[in-house]
Amino acid sequence: MTNHAVAAGVTDGELERAIEERIGPVVSFGRRPWEYSTSAPLELITVRLHEGPVREFVLKHLSPRTMPEHARIVKPAFVVRPGREIAVYRHLLAPAGIGPALIASVSSDADATYWLLTEKVEGIELYQVGDLSIWCSVAAWLAKMHEHFATVNLDEARREAALVSYDREWYAAWMTRALTFFAETDPAGSRRTRAALQWLAQRYSKVIDAMAAWPSTIIHGEFYASNVLCGDATGNRRVCPVDWEMTAIGPGIVDLAALTLGRWRETDRDAVIAAYAGVSKTLPRAEASEAVMLAQIHLSVQWLGWFGPYQPPPEHRLDWLNDAIERAEALRL
Repeated sequence: MTNHAVAAGVTDGELERAIEERIGPVVSFGRRPWEYSTSAPLELITVRLHEGPVREFVLKHLSPRTMPEHARIVKPAFVVRPGREIAVYRHLLAPAGIGPALIASVSSDADATYWLLTEKVEGIELYQVGDLSIWCSVAAWLAKMHEHFATVNLDEARREAALVSYDREWYAAWMTRALTFFAETDPAGSRRTRAALQWLAQRYSKVIDAMAAWPSTIIHGEFYASNVLCGDATGNRRVCPVDWEMTAIGPGIVDLAALTLGRWRETDRDAVIAAYAGVSKTLPRAEASEAVMLAQIHLSVQWLGWFGPYQPPPEHRLDWLNDAIERAEALRL
């Protein structure tokens, strides 16, 4: 048993046994930190099966004690539920065949041990894909996922997986945090920032009213292109979202808004939105573009309330305040 394994909360032997129970006898076993770690440490597990190929798995550590310091500083305490993603895999994703295949997991409040072992998905992150047709395929897949989860018992799912609830309190909390952040800090240009944020805050209740009226389903919660794996060198078009830590009950349009955030050609964004609306039973095409803009205002406010003056990871870096104001002005809020 290595010191690394002890510190991580799961030993080599535990992992080997878990893999053998699910896949088959293990001949050789290896593990190493994986460079794709973000707010949760990841390890790449490599095994050779008896009379089989080499297989790779991803081990995700979800205990607060394993969270990197930078994530601990900026991650709001009220969103942290270490067992949420594990419960989402067990109760929602695995039964539906969505996301990476679940191999094993431990969620123990008693000794604060939380880890998740899944297949390593072959594919590339969607943001690296230049083919618009693939983005449209992902949007259509997303709509099908939302339609599927709209049929489950949402109250039961909320209890089983400690899901986030996108309600008025959730929406309002992020603007309150953003206003507090920029009132207490004094970064360069903060007076102008505070004035602009206050202008947005006066109009944000209209965003909340709209979003609170939309039908709910189970949403990924962070369906950004960096969290979506798709395709591989063989041409496989599998869509596989990862990082389900913020899975929620809320309007599906939030995921579509996350997918289409950033600087786009208007015709391309419209094509992706249309691909979603063409499958969705709850989002009329005529209302889709405006709904996405409203949800993107909320996402911008959420990022401001999450990080404040700190910088988010490069894949999520944007002038969130200016982006939200541009959309509010376009909608004449």
